[in-house]
Amino acid sequence: MLNIILNKLKNLYDFSIKNWILSGILIFIPSVWFAFIIQAKGKKWSIITTDNDYTKLGIISSVIICIIWFVTTMLKTLGDSLYHAKKEKEMLLIRNDKILLSSIVHSAKEFCSNKYGCTFNYVENNSAIPAPISIFEPAEQIKKLIKELDYTLMNFLGLNDGEGEISVVVLYKKNSTDWDWFTKAQQNHGVTIDEITNRLDSSLYDIINKGENTIFHANKKNAFDKNKYIKTTKDDLYDLKGSIFCKNISIQKDNSKKYMESILCINVYGAYLCEENNIIAKGRYENIIFDLYIRMIQLELSILHIQD
Repeated sequence: MLNIILNKLKNLYDFSIKNWILSGILIFIPSVWFAFIIQAKGKKWSIITTDNDYTKLGIISSVIICIIWFVTTMLKTLGDSLYHAKKEKEMLLIRNDKILLSSIVHSAKEFCSNKYGCTFNYVENNSAIPAPISIFEPAEQIKKLIKELDYTLMNFLGLNDGEGEISVVVLYKKNSTDWDWFTKAQQNHGVTIDEITNRLDSSLYDIINKGENTIFHANKKNAFDKNKYIKTTKDDLYDLKGSIFCKNISIQKDNSKKYMESILCINVYGAYLCEENNIIAKGRYENIIFDLYIRMIQLELSILHIQD
């Protein structure tokens, strides 16, 4: 019932913003009514008696004016609340973005510095020391990047142990028919590689078979209801609450030949990345948060392809 009343007030508030002249008049009426009309014209217009008592007309009119005053006051209070809530949300987003960007930069700097340091040490010693993992074992580097991305998202979403989980998977095609994957832990949560790469209701199906570049379902339940998501055993623990993001990260130039077909899949359990219709938030995830990790993963996939 309270939500219905609030929604009605929000609709009235939106109407008052669009019709601001009318709103100004309505706000002005109560003060004019009690300060001027009743005192100056009350007896003449039969609003009050000669004994200064309200007539029936005066009572009804004053009640209507009071209702107008109450509604306009409520609308102003609601407007102030919405304004401050919006400002607080904007400030929170700014703070979260700063934390997120700091975490991303730290992860990238640590990863690249470590790789450069190991590579330089190998070069400086004229290859006399064993080759570091960071150069010739891209699979290990991809697993490390998966852990870094998982850690960044967990912090950004504020997920503690038991509140939610994140599964980051990098799928790649080993040959013309077979797929393999890199994950933080060797768990498939009840879904096999064959299922997520071949089933019609897989979130990856449109990327693999229809040339889609990105699939982003902020609400997995909606995707599941539309046969666009395969439910895992983890989803049962969180009542299908969460988001799914999948992106083509194949090794290729533009739309030319794919040297290695690969897909990044991020599955969030117990929390939402954003609201379903929030285009700005979706763009921030794809173009800012995930993009740097994707570039580093693609670098390691390229090295893996060269080795094969």
